[in-house]
Amino acid sequence: PFRMEGRLGDLMICLPVLKAQARSLGHPDEKELDILLVHGLLHLLGFDHEKGKKEAKEMARWEARVLGLGLGLIDRAKSGSEKG
Repeated sequence: PFRMEGRLGDLMICLPVLKAQARSLGHPDEKELDILLVHGLLHLLGFDHEKGKKEAKEMARWEARVLGLGLGLIDRAKSGSEKG
């Protein structure tokens, strides 16, 4: 019913975690915010990387596409670069 009303859900971002992750990965807080927002939005749209490899690959592909990067949150976690 929420989608029919034009609402997908809520995203909550923990600022201390965002800042710690950005610092550990050596990029600006703004870039980390972009990554977290895109990742969360994809979840709200129904993507779920925890359902299996196929789903994770599809979600990672959309993350990279939307962000214009080669490395979204899913790929980062798989590569062992995820800290926090």
